[in-house]
Amino acid sequence: MSHEVPSGWIETELSSRLDVNWGDTSITKAAYTDDGYLTFSASGADGRLPFFHFDSEAVVVSAIGANSGRCFFARGKWSAIKNTITVIDDGRSDSDILFAYYLLNNKDSWPVDGGAQPFIGLKKARQMRHLWPPLHEQRRIAEILSSVDEAIAVTRAVVEQTRKVKQGVLERLLTKGIGHTRFKQTQVGEIPEGWDVVELQGVASVRTGLAKNKKEIPDAVELPYLRVANVQDGYVDLSDLQTISVSRGQFERYSLRKGDVLMTEGGDYDKLGRGDVWDGSVEPCLHQNHVFAVRADQERLIPEFLATLTASRSGKAYFQSCSKRSTNLASINSTQVKQFPVRLPDLSEQSEIVRISKSFDAAISVATSRLSQQLQLKSALMSDLLTGRKRVTDALPMAAE
Repeated sequence: MSHEVPSGWIETELSSRLDVNWGDTSITKAAYTDDGYLTFSASGADGRLPFFHFDSEAVVVSAIGANSGRCFFARGKWSAIKNTITVIDDGRSDSDILFAYYLLNNKDSWPVDGGAQPFIGLKKARQMRHLWPPLHEQRRIAEILSSVDEAIAVTRAVVEQTRKVKQGVLERLLTKGIGHTRFKQTQVGEIPEGWDVVELQGVASVRTGLAKNKKEIPDAVELPYLRVANVQDGYVDLSDLQTISVSRGQFERYSLRKGDVLMTEGGDYDKLGRGDVWDGSVEPCLHQNHVFAVRADQERLIPEFLATLTASRSGKAYFQSCSKRSTNLASINSTQVKQFPVRLPDLSEQSEIVRISKSFDAAISVATSRLSQQLQLKSALMSDLLTGRKRVTDALPMAAE
């Protein structure tokens, strides 16, 4: 530790402060019922039982699998089953259980053993050593961190609610349009009378991407390219942009243009056709054969409107209905993409629908940025307050921001 431990703080084993024991090892998720008392497993609060083990506040720790070391806060009447560790205040020491939750809620600090199946042993859990301030300081630290958590929860709810409202508004706009009073039935359902339904290939070209070639490539150049991992649902992730060799003669064929709508050929069942409009931020940039580049005829179809259509509930339903599925994955081919039914308002209405969509995106971006700031604040506070680097009196102005 790079700083002096504050006076009055004690370093001690966890079991000397709190009761540390297994959850009920005789019970598995198979005993869950439709109602009853909240029950914790290694996955968290994910079920109910007709009885309860505890009626108190406590920390429940996942003790096996990828979640090993993740902590959950329990209150009221609850149970904990196999593969969990319970940490409970048994009154032996001056310990605040909410402070203990924040102190322990760091997966990296838990003594995790095992390889393919990580786990935490009870003996090592009991022997974990931590710094404990006096009780009044524990309570104040817990109060500060809890207030930040409440703000984070509110912001998360705003983000989620805005996304839901956006989806609802767009679903209505993509079926009812703006200001229409007359409608007609089509193969995609009811739409405004003045709209058309056309196959995507009638208003755009669907371009397949570049396959990796292990053979020697004549007159090769090394260029950045987008893989399926880069094309996410509603954004393009350039944090891991790789390169590929391509012949100079093929360079233009596989180059992306600003405005191309990127769509994935395969992946998780619920993410087929995911993508976004390429903004041209990397130039030149190619795309691999598992990523389609849809180049719209912009005199008839606005790229952002197409991306909104493919991401809609009906758009996703189309790709799921015609996909080829395996156990955990699914895929679509270029023919199915070309046959995607495009609901086609005039350009001015497309533009207005895109504008409305972007207004929601802006609100989500502001809230998401705020959430990121709050998470950074919490991380900084935990690093400072739980180690004694800053005392609670020093942290008060920061916590109020």
